[in-house]
Amino acid sequence: MKNLKYFPFERNRYYYGKLLTEQDFNSEQRYMNDKRRTVNRFLHGVGVAAGFEVVRIDEKSISVEPGFALDGAGRELVLERPLVARLEQIDGFMAIAEQGDCDFAYLCMEYGEEKIMPSHHIASHSSLEEENVEYDKWKEGVHFYLTERPLEQPQDTLDFLFRQRTVLYEDRHLCITQEYPQFAAGGAPFTVSLIVENKGNARECAIELEESLTCASYEGTGRFSCEVKERLEGRGFTKRYDFSLSAFPVGMGEILLSTGPDQLKITCGGRQDRALRDIVLRIPVVSGDTRAAAGERYFKEGMNQILKDAYPAGIYLARISLIRTGKVYLIDEIETMPFGQYVYTPFLTMGLLQSLLEEKEREAPSEKPPKAPPSGMEKRREKSAEGIVEIELGIGGKRGQRFFSHEIIHGLGLGRVHISLGMENGREILFGSSEIF
Repeated sequence: MKNLKYFPFERNRYYYGKLLTEQDFNSEQRYMNDKRRTVNRFLHGVGVAAGFEVVRIDEKSISVEPGFALDGAGRELVLERPLVARLEQIDGFMAIAEQGDCDFAYLCMEYGEEKIMPSHHIASHSSLEEENVEYDKWKEGVHFYLTERPLEQPQDTLDFLFRQRTVLYEDRHLCITQEYPQFAAGGAPFTVSLIVENKGNARECAIELEESLTCASYEGTGRFSCEVKERLEGRGFTKRYDFSLSAFPVGMGEILLSTGPDQLKITCGGRQDRALRDIVLRIPVVSGDTRAAAGERYFKEGMNQILKDAYPAGIYLARISLIRTGKVYLIDEIETMPFGQYVYTPFLTMGLLQSLLEEKEREAPSEKPPKAPPSGMEKRREKSAEGIVEIELGIGGKRGQRFFSHEIIHGLGLGRVHISLGMENGREILFGSSEIF
């Protein structure tokens, strides 16, 4: 049930006089199941399609509502009636409780099956009664469990198509994560985010981060640095800080953001700490559209991911914050679907797209042509933009030598553009021949 291998597909070949055994019937079921589950996995994805909402009933109990989902192997997970359970009744709770220092736990689910409808096994010759019993059916269901480990395989989430995350620092009180794009366009800006999550009580927090940049710049330098000071208001408080960096104008390459223990300093609640290891974040640079690059990678790597992922992770339904009183754990609050593992059906997707298009149409200006002004009253509308381009001239030079800047994005739209270039000399800007400037 855990180690799944669907390929290659093999089906029974029937012919007159063939002796059929239980292996043939099992093979027939396996072939049909494998085909359907492969289609589920590739065409629909992984996650909750409907239901499976987690509700807090009291300080020790939760309820999981009926729902339908697909796991990482394309198997259907169906819960036909609400499941009410105390935390200590769920698998994995004792392991978390024995640690004694956990403030939260993830409620996950995975595919499960059990044998039902026992019957006498007439082909058995054992003298033991339990060995003379077989079961007529498999009952498919859902197995719920608790874990303190976050989702380690986010490839199946929508966010992972365009963004990736790396944990820079984590302890029982604080988690610092850096979010950055899957791809960056050469010569264009991109956003890097620092996410601070409080897992304990309210406290003052100060973070100093410095990273060496390769193939990118931040505020004109080859180093990214930031200082963050925040009061973390209680457990579950999360704050995001966005920073704009620029990729070098190259057609292909790789941006590196490198940091180490001496470059990440944390002061939280009067206690100082540092990163535990060297971390290198990698962002491929592409010359085209980053969305197209993300789609191309998905098509290229999707099959390899399926082949190597023989042990698919469970689906994370909720993040349950816990309060410990002595040896007892109480439920504080519940955050549903912390990693956004949803399956978007075509019906829902088309509905969202239609709603978005209607909203864009309402916001768009009227397409009626404006009235022409009276003759002789035409007035041409002009737009302008300005900026600074730095060109390294070096020392010396040769007659006729040319220097080129990177592509200038003026943002004025389509149409004719007149560009005036000048050279800054102290407090003056010198303009001259277009062949020089």
